[in-house]
Amino acid sequence: MLSGLPAFTGWLNANETARMLPPQRRIRAATLLIAICALGSTRALPRAVQLSQADPTPDATAALVARFEAIKPHVRKQISLGYLSDARHLDPRRSSLLKRLYLAQFALAPRIVERTTHREFVIFDSDRPEVTPDIATLEGWKLVVDLHNGVKLFRTARQE
Repeated sequence: MLSGLPAFTGWLNANETARMLPPQRRIRAATLLIAICALGSTRALPRAVQLSQADPTPDATAALVARFEAIKPHVRKQISLGYLSDARHLDPRRSSLLKRLYLAQFALAPRIVERTTHREFVIFDSDRPEVTPDIATLEGWKLVVDLHNGVKLFRTARQE
């Protein structure tokens, strides 16, 4: 049915179409195709720029890791640290409290961080920077450093 229309069948076959056009028209067609593609991508470009310049503030996990990393200069690498949290709103049976402990372990590696107060140094983690653990007063702990972000490092009476 289309065999009687050689011009129409030529447009259906890209190779035949390319041969039918003179070189200058092929260059114009290629340039036009490139321009159409470029214009199409410019619609996506502002969105890509917007995403790349997204909020530079770290997410909650990165913020917690940064809090604990500030302890590194105050303790040697080969040490086992205790960990105590006053996060009463975090149920100890739930993963949120363990997440904070795991983040402390990650941030302070190769140091070992354990959920205990029976170490020479204990990290106290609080959402309220002004809070001091009651055990520190009762057992005579000495404040080594207060990072003013809710994390404090105490030296206990234990000597390892």
